Amino acid sequence: FRALAGWAGRLQVQQLSQQQLLQWFQVQFCLSDAAVQLPELRCVGLPSQLLLAAHAAWARDLSGQRLTAFHREVHEALQQASPGRRSRLNVALDGPLVVDVALPRKRSLARSDRTAIQLETPDMFAANPPHAALGPTAARWRALQARGWQVLSLRYSDWCRLKSPEDQARYMWHIKEASVTRTPLAPEVVQVVRQQQGSSSSRPPKSLTQQLWRLLVD
Repeated sequence: FRALAGWAGRLQVQQLSQQQLLQWFQVQFCLSDAAVQLPELRCVGLPSQLLLAAHAAWARDLSGQRLTAFHREVHEALQQASPGRRSRLNVALDGPLVVDVALPRKRSLARSDRTAIQLETPDMFAANPPHAALGPTAARWRALQARGWQVLSLRYSDWCRLKSPEDQARYMWHIKEASVTRTPLAPEVVQVVRQQQGSSSSRPPKSLTQQLWRLLVD
């Protein structure tokens, strides 16, 4: 890490793009987070000129964030799944952390009741199977979990496979109720539930875990 910081000191900051500066800001943030468990990292950091430029890039990026159609569709599906309980969008935390969708807190639970749904696009994962999360994506998950958030990862590719608002609402209901960490239920689970329930019933299944394991075994 010291060698990395020393090399960074030789960079021409004015030649770095906005995206490159954002990545350097994430590096500093990850170092600061890691220093909580590894005190020897507290003396390691980016050069002051690079850190200031990276922080300014992050501030510009944060102020320019806009809600996408993906955000709006997920928010509407959550409202339909749980009327009267309003989720929050683009909740800024410390450093570069932003919770895409923050679910309402449950009064009966303690610190671990905070749930973040991260809306993730294909560029956040490896192109080849098993499509593992890339470094920045995994780092955000770890940072949120370290702050007491349960993290649910909702991929745009999965969301696009849900054809109707009803399917989307049902999918979000199961995400909230299943307490799945990092990886939400596949859309196939929602489809199986819908077929088993029939058109006359809207009650959720009694054992969603059993249906998920059945899909995996099959």
